[in-house]
Amino acid sequence: MFFVLLKKYWKTIGLTVVILLISFFESNSSWVEQYYYVGIYPKISFLQRIITGWLPFSVGDILYVLLGLFIAIKIYFFIKKITKAQLKITIVKQALIKAIHFLMIIYIAFKLLWGLNYSRQGIVKQLDLKETVYCKEQLVELIEDLIFEANKCRRQIADTGLPNIGVNDVFDLTKKAYVAVSKRYDFLSINHFSIKSSLFSPTGNYLGYTGYYNPFTGEAQVRNDIPKILLPFIACHEVAHQLGYASEDEANFVAFLVAEKTDNVYLRYSMCLEILDYALHDLFLKYYEDFDAINFIEKRLELEDCFELQVKKDRKTIKAFFTQNKKEISNISSSVYDAYLKANHQSLGIGSYNGVIELIFCYFLKKS
Repeated sequence: MFFVLLKKYWKTIGLTVVILLISFFESNSSWVEQYYYVGIYPKISFLQRIITGWLPFSVGDILYVLLGLFIAIKIYFFIKKITKAQLKITIVKQALIKAIHFLMIIYIAFKLLWGLNYSRQGIVKQLDLKETVYCKEQLVELIEDLIFEANKCRRQIADTGLPNIGVNDVFDLTKKAYVAVSKRYDFLSINHFSIKSSLFSPTGNYLGYTGYYNPFTGEAQVRNDIPKILLPFIACHEVAHQLGYASEDEANFVAFLVAEKTDNVYLRYSMCLEILDYALHDLFLKYYEDFDAINFIEKRLELEDCFELQVKKDRKTIKAFFTQNKKEISNISSSVYDAYLKANHQSLGIGSYNGVIELIFCYFLKKS
């Protein structure tokens, strides 16, 4: 009886065993760090970038389209059988099993190609960062420092409107910035970059992304239709994913490190604009915890007055862009992505992006 069931369901059993082994392996972060991140992943990632990096277009986007067409065709013929009353319980069962097998294979491929990085020890171990607690006053100091740096960087950019940097220039400066930072942190060294513009940038208005990493092709991708001054930081963030920093807070922190070690004014300004948003949101949460909305408003207005006029205009233009282009469905997409992050050991979900502020404080604590 056992061998009969084994013969009949060998594929289901085999895929289930592989998934259980992966789950067991990723339950130990030190295993993932030592054997996967250090041993296996660099070879996988390097091979992916060698295969796809030289192509000027996004291979991953094309694969997603082909996958969508494949699924649509399968659904079409399935519905056609229903309308012709040809559907039998055995056909439904077979279709369901095939769909489950397909999803299991995708899940296994995702985990082995990149997803296991969600379970590694990460940048905290590499930099030997210690947990720290910071108060509102310390956060205000950080925000003031970022505003000062943003003002200084903006004065060095001649554009009277929102700074406009070419996408290819963004990719070049990202590569140079990573080469520079790798001299200080060798674990941020990367060869054969694969950074590309998304073929479907406008869909970001519906799905709520500004950049993304394709774990199946190893491509770091950014939207090319958003305010260009945001792209340097976003590109650095996506390359951090490429390096194996799966969690969003760590990818943000790596991008922060890269920007901190560069003298490129566009990248530094881009970093300031992004990190400021996270820091200001974190400040709101600090005041919210104390039920102190009045003082938060006063402090926020006080900080806003510290921005020089050109920076204020830039921030206003950026905010207007996303407000005007945001689609209602993006809220649903954000909820789906939030669930995805939580399923991959990111307990804060989308809120994990904001975790970069804590990492920055841990980093400065170690430097002091």
